[in-house]
Amino acid sequence: MRQIFSVFLFVLFLSLVGFAQETPSWVTEIEKNITQNEKTWETKKKDELIQENFFRYRFTVNSVKHLAEVRITQLKGVTNLEETFAGFIIIAENNLRGDNPKTALKDFGDEGFIWTNINKTNWARIQFRKKDVFIEVSSPSEAAARKVAKYVAEKLP
Repeated sequence: MRQIFSVFLFVLFLSLVGFAQETPSWVTEIEKNITQNEKTWETKKKDELIQENFFRYRFTVNSVKHLAEVRITQLKGVTNLEETFAGFIIIAENNLRGDNPKTALKDFGDEGFIWTNINKTNWARIQFRKKDVFIEVSSPSEAAARKVAKYVAEKLP
């Protein structure tokens, strides 16, 4: 009985972690797109989580004048993408605590929003979605946030 239970736990573990999954090639293309278009910018991976139907990747963009953080989340198999994105926006609005109204963006993916001058600090946050990929870009500069978001959007699948 103990042996059967051990095998069950092992199989369950393997189903949760998956096998030798790799970062999608389009993520590498996003980082390449940024550094090829902005010669003084560098990207640095912060963390990554890969599961069967879930992928998250965070990286920073650094230079002498610009700084941004990018969070990429892919939710494979989700059928209510608009509702899911709306949930992400509600979370963002709750975290920003209300003084910063969002503005719709039409140039990024299927739907998107930008918040500017967050808490009167000039920080900007852009969140957009293209199919099942959700993007968040935060930066102390609206111009940098828009530029990084543009480079990300160009290489999304």
